[in-house]
Amino acid sequence: MTERDMIRRLRRSGMLDGLSGPGPGRPEPVLFWAEREPAFYLRATAISALLMIPIAFFMPGLFVLFLAFLSLSSWINARAFRFEVGPRTLTVRQSLLLPRMVVPLGDIANLVARPDPGGRLFGSADGAGVLLVHLRGGHTLVVPGLKDVQEAIAAIRTIQAGSDGRAAGLPDSGPGPGGGAVAAG
Repeated sequence: MTERDMIRRLRRSGMLDGLSGPGPGRPEPVLFWAEREPAFYLRATAISALLMIPIAFFMPGLFVLFLAFLSLSSWINARAFRFEVGPRTLTVRQSLLLPRMVVPLGDIANLVARPDPGGRLFGSADGAGVLLVHLRGGHTLVVPGLKDVQEAIAAIRTIQAGSDGRAAGLPDSGPGPGGGAVAAG
């Protein structure tokens, strides 16, 4: 079996749905997207490196290899992060190993912004923090490390209300400090 045959079989079985791209059918347009603050990944890498410092004294080569692996895994997770709001759904992918979560906007009961607790250790940009998405079923989705939490909340509420991005004063195109809004229409 060739690689093409294997990919065709996986596509037909549906196992690739949600891993790369929107899956079968027409993709939903992205009206707003947000980024994570780079300090979020720096903190995770620095704390792991500090915990492994004792290894540096006994096996410096292994420690350097560990630091390279940490840096690579942080970069991969930063590239895999997705926070996208479409006309009907909120799509969140926290890291490479976690599945993509698609939440209908109608299921969102409340949005709460909290300051980033890790920002006290290494500092964080203004507006950065944790977004708590309370769902109608009683569950809470936690999205840590967003660059501009208030911008994300405003965009979700605007799109939930059914108006386009220009009505709430969101930028027509291009990224803002923590993501971007695209003109809806």
